[in-house]
Amino acid sequence: MIGAKSLVGAPFLLLGLVFVGASAVRTWEVNALAVTGAHTLGEVSSMTRKSNNARRGGRSWHAGVVFKTAAGAEIGFVNRQGSALRSFDKGEIVEVAYDPANPENAIINNFWTRSASVFDALFASIFVALGGWLIRRDRREAKETGWGR
Repeated sequence: MIGAKSLVGAPFLLLGLVFVGASAVRTWEVNALAVTGAHTLGEVSSMTRKSNNARRGGRSWHAGVVFKTAAGAEIGFVNRQGSALRSFDKGEIVEVAYDPANPENAIINNFWTRSASVFDALFASIFVALGGWLIRRDRREAKETGWGR
């Protein structure tokens, strides 16, 4: 028999695992680009405010960056990692990592861009732990009351 705690804990556990997995993949992709990609300097051309959570009205600032590839092509992109505060000023010079085969795949190469998904994974692991704890607690109580036989 499935108890109430397991019914609540299972979605927490499953969604937490999905988000930890997605964060791990994102961290891998960003850090692989930072390590194996080409590096150059770019200029912050704009700061765009994007909605990231309609329910809470959350908005984050994303830097628009322009840089030149080794081949001399000028590329513009909006950094995927946003922040609650304006992190960059227009005209600021930033390090850019990009894929030479696909220069539009680029990031601002700094600590926050490379580690944001790690913080997301740590947050999601709270859901994994809570879900696992609820399921374990439910099974232990079922065993103690004789329902788990």
